[in-house]
Amino acid sequence: MQDADSLDKAGTKKEGAFYMWTSQEIREVLGDAAPLFISYYYVKDEGNADLNPRSDPHGEFGGLNCLRQAQTLQETAKQAGVSEEEARQTLAACREKLHTRRGQRPRPHLDDKVSTHTHQRSWREECITTCERLDTAAIRL
Repeated sequence: MQDADSLDKAGTKKEGAFYMWTSQEIREVLGDAAPLFISYYYVKDEGNADLNPRSDPHGEFGGLNCLRQAQTLQETAKQAGVSEEEARQTLAACREKLHTRRGQRPRPHLDDKVSTHTHQRSWREECITTCERLDTAAIRL
């Protein structure tokens, strides 16, 4: 499991830095294919953490975009004036380019602790016991 904090370009630890993109980075990496990609994935110059107030409770994601599908492939293709197949291929090539670029970033810390089977079983047993107690309490009411 990877830690959500990772280093940004300046070397500062930031929440989600490994996975977030500026619109400028996307345009730089994707070139002519950027507009189609930007439409499909709701990329904005000011960042796209605006769909829910809980998306950026600490105001850390200004200017950053988490890629999320904003419209259907059919809508994107129509808007770009290309076939759905061409849009599909373009998006796949774009994702590959961004994946390669992201691979050049410092990776987040890897949490490689191992839970033993005994620990997992104990946790499950505790949950089951709690549910049984709640069920018994509900019956008494």
